[in-house]
Amino acid sequence: MKKIALFIIISFLSQTHFASSASLEGVYPNGSALYGTPTVMSFDLQSMQLCESVSPSTGACVGDNTYTFTKTMTGRCDIASIATANTNACVFADTTVGITKDITYNYFRVTMTRDVWLSGSVVTTNTNIAEGSRTCSTASSITNSVTEFAMGAISSTPSIQTTTFANGPGNDTFVGGITDPANLPNTSDGGTQVLLNLPYLDNLGLVKGNHYNWSANYTQPTPHIWQSTLDSADTEVVLIYRLPASYTKITDTNPSVKLTFDVTNAIASQWFKVTNDDSSFSYACTMYLEKPLVTMAIE
Repeated sequence: MKKIALFIIISFLSQTHFASSASLEGVYPNGSALYGTPTVMSFDLQSMQLCESVSPSTGACVGDNTYTFTKTMTGRCDIASIATANTNACVFADTTVGITKDITYNYFRVTMTRDVWLSGSVVTTNTNIAEGSRTCSTASSITNSVTEFAMGAISSTPSIQTTTFANGPGNDTFVGGITDPANLPNTSDGGTQVLLNLPYLDNLGLVKGNHYNWSANYTQPTPHIWQSTLDSADTEVVLIYRLPASYTKITDTNPSVKLTFDVTNAIASQWFKVTNDDSSFSYACTMYLEKPLVTMAIE
């Protein structure tokens, strides 16, 4: 069982099919993962808002005033490219003239579509995996759906993969009695457990209930404090961050709002080793979206 890090963890859909006599030999690492840094991590942002307060049950902005940034760009925000190119990942309006004076803002709210674009690889040195099969990469030919986990490609050459956030729990369905958003995130394990398809294991004839339990871990401190549950009808992901310090506009000077990103170790993989009916081995891998580090400042 994997934890939710940022968003709902993503993996890649395998298009490899095994005979019914194949069996799962092992998972490496078992119960954990190895990490890599993507060269592409793009999101299609729909909105960004400053909120005075937020509802811990719905994730909506509440309070006397909400400031919505005007989106002036087309295309996606690639937060991996800016680390080396020193460029802007996203372009919204460069003016914050609409921010109301004497209103204290405490939260930053972001919505995005369920697709994410990734390119990168993770490498293992585990001797249980044949030397030529130790690189797990993204692949442009692989897709997944909201009810399917996905898998990575055993390949040393990554290409840009379009993936979809799978259905999964958020802390809107595990509020635990919290009514004050200042008490978020939750401090105990929780989240609605869900069962999702992993075609790779289905092809081995393994029982779904023993391999697809999916829940969230809210005990780990993360930069975000709220994430939305994703069901099949949902088209967007909602994330809410607590500002590092409350902001109140007390002069007529318009502030600058800056977000910076660090995608180090933002993807993770595990390997499957399969015994075929001729006693040879095949390999497959998953690739999960982990937690990019997001920092923000209002100056």
